Amino acid sequence: MKINSLRLLPIILVSLSAVLFLSKTSYAANQSIDSTFCGSTSQNLSTLEDITNTSVVLGNAYLKLNYKSNPIDLSLYLNNPTTGLCKYIGHISTNSNIWTYIGKISTPSNDIIIQGVGVNAAPYQAAVALLVVPNNQCLPTSACVVTFDGLNGTLQLDDSNILSSATDQIAIHAIKPINKVGIKSVSYYADNQKSALYSSSNLNPINKNYLDGGSHNVQIQIKLNNNQLIFVNQTVNMGIDLTGALFLKSLIYRNSGSAAVFIVLGISTILLLAILALIRLIFKRRKAYKLHGLHTYDAPDASNINNDDDIFTSL
Repeated sequence: MKINSLRLLPIILVSLSAVLFLSKTSYAANQSIDSTFCGSTSQNLSTLEDITNTSVVLGNAYLKLNYKSNPIDLSLYLNNPTTGLCKYIGHISTNSNIWTYIGKISTPSNDIIIQGVGVNAAPYQAAVALLVVPNNQCLPTSACVVTFDGLNGTLQLDDSNILSSATDQIAIHAIKPINKVGIKSVSYYADNQKSALYSSSNLNPINKNYLDGGSHNVQIQIKLNNNQLIFVNQTVNMGIDLTGALFLKSLIYRNSGSAAVFIVLGISTILLLAILALIRLIFKRRKAYKLHGLHTYDAPDASNINNDDDIFTSL
């Protein structure tokens, strides 16, 4: 009996190893706490991973492709290597045009994993963008539209709210608070001009003295104290400027300081020369009338015209 037991021992050990291997594979597929690989083990899926310096904020998560492509099915996971926990967030189909809601991030993590068929990161460029919105500050579609001080604007996704680096596989943006953080500066632009009309430390309606006649596309850029930018686009119609007064006023306001002085002097000189030219023209015309005696000429009275010379032909 002892010999039979020794012969059965290798078979028992092999069976136990097989059971442990299958259990481990099953746990990996189901994302259990004991998982050694976060995500699906399917060989057909490409895996993107990004480990940020700080944990991703809690909130609603949205995905978007970072390049033009047909819609791709993506899955999002949060990995925690220290505890071995891999949390599945959701699975969606998305493209590069709109942000698509995938689920809610409710546990902190700095290890983001995204899987999909045919999604590969190009060199020095992210393939997928992740946007995390805390406290429902916006419901992003093509952009993150927020309400600030009664104005609807677009929150800029840039270095002020990005957690990943420029060469990471996943571009991770986490929106910071926009209310009760204070304003650093406000810049006012018009008609897609690169330079600002003027800047201010307070948010107010645009000063219309900077606008000439007609319709204008106005953009107000609000920079918050946490360096996030909100763009507010408006249309301002100044009406028809028949006299040119709005043009002159806007010219002076847009070129304030010493430039405005030269502009005023130039405009005044032009007006003075125009008035002098008009006076000279009137004087020359009156002088010509006197020279030809036209100033003393009186037109004959129509009542004194003799009609006897009229010839009538009768048949």
